[in-house]
Amino acid sequence: MAVFSESDPPRVYSYWRYNMHLGMLVVGFIAYGGATLWRTRLAGWVSFDRIAWLPVILILVAPIAFAHKIRFDTSPMIRHFRAVGAAVAEQVASADGVYVVDPTGSGESGVITGYELASRARLVGYLSAFHAEKAKIVRSVVENPDVTLVIVHSMVPEAEGAFGQALDPTASYLLRRSGDQGWTVLGRWPLPPT
Repeated sequence: MAVFSESDPPRVYSYWRYNMHLGMLVVGFIAYGGATLWRTRLAGWVSFDRIAWLPVILILVAPIAFAHKIRFDTSPMIRHFRAVGAAVAEQVASADGVYVVDPTGSGESGVITGYELASRARLVGYLSAFHAEKAKIVRSVVENPDVTLVIVHSMVPEAEGAFGQALDPTASYLLRRSGDQGWTVLGRWPLPPT
């Protein structure tokens, strides 16, 4: 991570790049640790001739068994967040401030939306399950004049009426600030079955 600029890690714009760097670090540690363990503890106990077939089986089976770990981007919610983010990116202006409300989510919806928006609009922030006082944050988003668009993926019961209308919990919404009139729904995307 030393090759990235000082501002990159806190913003996590290239999270996948960081994962690959850390993954290779872990692979190197396991290879070195395994070789050391083999030489110092296991070499006299197990005959390598008897287990020579094991690495071949692992190489063939592991990619299939761990495909869901390797391709985490194929999960239905990740695809949903990317589709919503791409659709929103087509509707924004460069002056728009976008906020992602997902108080039951892990925060990846906000990161993915920022990735999809790129430089088309400004991601003001996001709300996830890891934030405290969720209802207070939602109310502050409603009152913040810098936020012109809100993407709602989930809601907490104590903040359900914050945008002046009932939002179906089985869908994601794009809302635009409409001056003093409140918020207008610009888009609706059904959540995928989980």
